[in-house]
Amino acid sequence: MKRVVRGLVLGMALLSLVLLPKADAEVTISITLTGSIEEILPILQQLQGLGIGVSGQDPLKLNVHSVMGAEAGQVTAPVEPAPEAVPPPPPPPLGFTGVVVAPAAAKVGESMTFTATLSDPDHVVDTVAISVGELKFDLFDNGANGDVTAMDGTWSRAYELPATLTPGTHTGVIQAYDVNGEPVTVKEEGKEPAPLSTELSFTVTE
Repeated sequence: MKRVVRGLVLGMALLSLVLLPKADAEVTISITLTGSIEEILPILQQLQGLGIGVSGQDPLKLNVHSVMGAEAGQVTAPVEPAPEAVPPPPPPPLGFTGVVVAPAAAKVGESMTFTATLSDPDHVVDTVAISVGELKFDLFDNGANGDVTAMDGTWSRAYELPATLTPGTHTGVIQAYDVNGEPVTVKEEGKEPAPLSTELSFTVTE
């Protein structure tokens, strides 16, 4: 069967060459031969033996292109280059990015959860504390004492409001400290270094 097919292909190729017009204009005829190299090579040798495409013997040009696939007769698609990896965005600079008090209002003796989210890319903060007048207490990032997840940059504490807090709105200052208990400072362009801190408000009801 393969010999019959090969003969038909060769016959078509030779017929196309014989029927070429005898004009000066170039005519391009494309013939696709599909098969293994063992099957195609004899056809090319026969064409060459007839003087087709041989320099100085025939004005016709014979261009041979080989496409190798994963399997015989298959053409592989071009491999696209892998896209360049997009670098992750840089972490936010050192600083508090948000504070939450829940609930926002409560009575003395009831519990409030104070939460401060902190960006600390260089891990310079060891302690976070809240000061409300003379009252001061720590927040935690250890997964306990009202904190949900340890070491995630979210410092929290469930704190029972003491009797020393009078009814009304209170403003607290949240500040960060290093391992030596010294205030962590940040420096903005054109300004002197200042303690890393932020504020929050909550209400004590009667």
